[in-house]
Amino acid sequence: SLSDPSFVTRQILVYEPGGPFLIDSPLYMPLSWVFLIVQIGSLSRWAMEKWGLPKALLFMGVLGGINGPMYEFLAQYSKLWYYQHCWMIRGVPIFVIASEVLIGSALALAVVRLPTLTWRSTVVIGLLLGLWTWVTGLATFAVLGLPPS
Repeated sequence: SLSDPSFVTRQILVYEPGGPFLIDSPLYMPLSWVFLIVQIGSLSRWAMEKWGLPKALLFMGVLGGINGPMYEFLAQYSKLWYYQHCWMIRGVPIFVIASEVLIGSALALAVVRLPTLTWRSTVVIGLLLGLWTWVTGLATFAVLGLPPS
């Protein structure tokens, strides 16, 4: 659990050394998130136009739960990063899968009016999505992250 004193010494996400880092993440991580958000956001727009908002939310949640974890799965074999000391399916943490489902659905909501927004509103939505990503990551980790000691 998060209150476990040994939690501080556990390293859940491990990046391979080398390359430039931005705070604690490799520099390529923000760029990969941009790619993922554009990809999922574009598919969200298509799904909403085809099926409407409720089905698009469901579809994008499922797609987010498959697409994002696929990158996590591939990263360990590319020797970019890997996870340890948490519940996983095929090397992908369960909390990451759950978080990606929630992020995928949020992207579907965010792109509903995106073409009609001002740049200021777009920045606000971007900041809210960033906050949502952070909150869902923490929440899903708190619930599904660490196996019992």
